[in-house]
Amino acid sequence: NRREVQGRAVILRRGGPEITDRYGIILALGFVEGEGGSSGRSVNAALVRTGLASIYVTGPKAVTEADLAPLLDAQALAISERKGIWKQRLARARESQPLIATRFRIHRKDCPEVRSRQLPPIVSIEEELRRGKSFCRSCKPLE
Repeated sequence: NRREVQGRAVILRRGGPEITDRYGIILALGFVEGEGGSSGRSVNAALVRTGLASIYVTGPKAVTEADLAPLLDAQALAISERKGIWKQRLARARESQPLIATRFRIHRKDCPEVRSRQLPPIVSIEEELRRGKSFCRSCKPLE
C-alpha cells in the first residue's frame, strides 16, 4: 500500500450508501491522484490484484456494479495466479469439508448464519470467489 500511495494525493470516494462499517472503519474506494488532478489508479484494485486484500461485499447496495467490476477482475487475476493470500487460502480450501454458498458468502454446511439447509455443496470455490463472494467471518470455513 505504501508503494501505491506514498508521496501522492489520494482521493477517497464512497462506493455505496454506507459511510462506515460496524467497527467504525470508513468504507471508501481510494484512487491515487492522476495527471491534472483526475482520479487515477484504484488503490483498492491494486491491493486486490496483488493478493494483499480480498473483496468483501456487505450487501446488494454496498458498491455499484461499475465500481465492483474492476475489483472482481483484479481478484480473478490474483486467484488464477495464486498471489498473496490466495496461495494459502486455496490450498486450505482443497482440504476443507464441502462448503455451501449464499448470495454473498461461502460457508461451512453447519454455519448458524445459513437459513436454508437445502443448499447444495459448491462445485468451485474459485468460481464463487470470482463472482464476488467471500468467506463467512462467523463459521470461518477455511480454519
